[in-house]
Amino acid sequence: MTHEERYNLALEISGRLSREKKDNLICFCLYGSTSRGTDTHWSDLEMLMITREEVPKKTSLDGLVSITIKSITENRLCRLL
Repeated sequence: MTHEERYNLALEISGRLSREKKDNLICFCLYGSTSRGTDTHWSDLEMLMITREEVPKKTSLDGLVSITIKSITENRLCRLL
């Protein structure tokens, strides 16, 4: 998968989760090599959701691309910061 394809996949996933999580979702972030533009053909896709209420971590595959979506609540993030 190319960088552009991986980035577009991240946009597709973020749009789908935005519709699914609705008011619980505050922010959706892409991080790791794809966000830096240093991803390779075999890179994974790493994303983070900031939510109002806890959401479990999600892992999946899209073809050969491993996708990890972690989440943290707004309150927990504020305590950490």
